[in-house]
Amino acid sequence: MLAGLITASCQIRDNLQPESQNTGKPISEKLSAGSITGADDLNCTDATLSGPVVFFNGAKMWSFITIKNQQPKEVGINILNVGFQNLPNANAPEYTEILLPLPTVQCDPLLFDHLTFHWNPDGHDPDGTYSVPHFDFHFYTISLTERLAISDTDPSILYPPASTFLPIDYYGPIGPISAMGAHWVDLQAPEFTGDPFSRTILYGSNNGQVTFQEPMATLAYLTSNPNLSEAIPIRQPAQYARSGYYPMKYKIKRNSTYTTISLIEFVYMSGSASPPIM
Repeated sequence: MLAGLITASCQIRDNLQPESQNTGKPISEKLSAGSITGADDLNCTDATLSGPVVFFNGAKMWSFITIKNQQPKEVGINILNVGFQNLPNANAPEYTEILLPLPTVQCDPLLFDHLTFHWNPDGHDPDGTYSVPHFDFHFYTISLTERLAISDTDPSILYPPASTFLPIDYYGPIGPISAMGAHWVDLQAPEFTGDPFSRTILYGSNNGQVTFQEPMATLAYLTSNPNLSEAIPIRQPAQYARSGYYPMKYKIKRNSTYTTISLIEFVYMSGSASPPIM
C-alpha cells in the first residue's frame, strides 16, 4: 500500500484544477470586487450565519458558521439532497472546484477562511483506495489569494510540516496540486486497515505549513442511509502552529431535505512558534 501511495505522489487528483466557479463570477472577479463573503457578523453574536448560495447538479449548496458564546461551534457545508441524484451526469461539473466563501465573523480567532467542494465520479489515486465515486470537502486555513498562488512546480509545495504538527501515522506528502497543496492520508483509517473507503479525513500542507483539513465521503455512503448521522473524531497533532479553535470531530448528517458536512467540537489550542521546514 505504501508503494502505491509513493507512486501516486505526483498523480493524485491531477485533473482537479480550479476553474471559474459556478457562483456567478470567476474567482478573479470576486477578488477584484473586494468581497466574496455572505452575511457578516462584526459583533460575534450567537447565531448561525450562511455564506452565499452556489449550485451543484441543480441543487443549492452553501457554507455556514455557528457561533455560541463567542466561539465557533460548527463550520460546514449544506447541500440539498437533490444534488446527489442522477450522478454522474453532464449537469454536474466533474473534477471542478466549487468555491464556498465563509461569512465574516470577528470571533478570535476563527482559523478557517473558505471552503471548496469537488465531485470525483471516477475517484482518484491511490487507485484501489479512493477510486470510487466520492466528494472532497476542503476547509482552508489560508486566504484565497494565498491558495491560488500555490504551484505544483514550486518544490516548496512538498516541504513537509514538522512531524509534531501532524497526527501520528498520517502519511505524505502526496498529491501536490496547484492552488491546493500536498495531501496527508491517515494510515489508521479504515480504508488502510482492511475496510473499503466510505468516509475519511485528510490533512493538507504547503511549504511546511498545515493549510487545510479535508473530509471525503463516497456517493454510496451519503445516499445509502436517509437518516445518516455520524460524528467522527479527528486525530490531533502534538502541536499547533497557530493559536485558535480547532475541531475535534467532523460530522456527516442527512435528513429529508439536505446533507451537512461540518467540523464540530472546537477546542482552543495554543500555538507554538512557526514550524521549521524539514
